[in-house]
Amino acid sequence: MDDDIISNNTNIILEEEENDDTIINLTRKIGKKKDKVWDYFNVVDISNNPHKGAICKFCRQSWKRGKPNDMKSHLALRCPNVNYSIKIEYLHMISSEDISDNEQLTQQQNINRHDIIDITRANKALVRFFVCRGIPFSIVDSPFFQDFVKSLCFEYNPPKRTTLSTTLLNAEAANITLKIEEELHQSKNLTLG
Repeated sequence: MDDDIISNNTNIILEEEENDDTIINLTRKIGKKKDKVWDYFNVVDISNNPHKGAICKFCRQSWKRGKPNDMKSHLALRCPNVNYSIKIEYLHMISSEDISDNEQLTQQQNINRHDIIDITRANKALVRFFVCRGIPFSIVDSPFFQDFVKSLCFEYNPPKRTTLSTTLLNAEAANITLKIEEELHQSKNLTLG
C-alpha cells in the first residue's frame, strides 16, 4: 500500500517538474520584446554569442552587436540613405529619450518633477559646454570635476562619460537637427549661394 502511494506521488512530482521545465523554456523563448528599430536592420547570427549583430538595410553599415540605442541614433543622425520620414521619427524618439530616462529616475529615487526639469537642463548645458569648448568627455569622471560640481550643487550628480558622449550628445544633436528641419520647412523662397 505504501509503495503505491510513493509511486503515485513520484509520478505527480515528475509531471510537475516536466511542466516547470516547459514553462521555463517558454519564458526563455519569449524573452524581451524586440525593439521596432530592428525592422530596419538585418539580423546577423554570431557564433558562440547569444547577442545578434546588425546590418543597416539602407547603407549596409554593420555592428557586431546590435544595440537598439546605437541603431536608433544611426538612423536619426548618421545614415546617409535613410528615408526622410524614418529619420524624423527617430530624431523625435532620440530627443525625447533623455526626458523619459529622467522620469524613470524620479520614480526610482523619489525626485519631484521640478527637480527633473533642473537635471535635464543641467545635463543639456553640460553637453553644450563640453562640445562647444572642445573639452574631452573624460573630464566628467575626474574626481576634481566631481568635487567642483558638488561644491556648486550637492544634489546634482553629473552623468558618466559614456552617457554624456552617447545618449545626451545624441539627444542634443537630434534636438538641433529637428530645429533646423522645422526652420527649413517653414521657410519659403530659399536659394543656395
